[in-house]
Amino acid sequence: MKPARSELKVLGVGAAACAACCAGPILGFLGTFAAVGAAAALIAGAFVLAAVFGIIAAVIVVRRRSRRIDCGAATVTSIPMPTRRT
Repeated sequence: MKPARSELKVLGVGAAACAACCAGPILGFLGTFAAVGAAAALIAGAFVLAAVFGIIAAVIVVRRRSRRIDCGAATVTSIPMPTRRT
């Protein structure tokens, strides 16, 4: 037996009312997940960015130190012994 047209209209109006009533909280709940996901992505991105800058800084420091060592033979200078003032 098919439902009558008036019963379908009531069902449609009820579904529309439910969608209008519950859409805000549902979208807010899903928006919370989106905001948390975006914050997590930003935090993870900040950690990756800090790691990249740290690696670049380490490479620069190592290269500068290796250039200092390879700059040639160092000359030895004698330093006199300190004397005490009386």
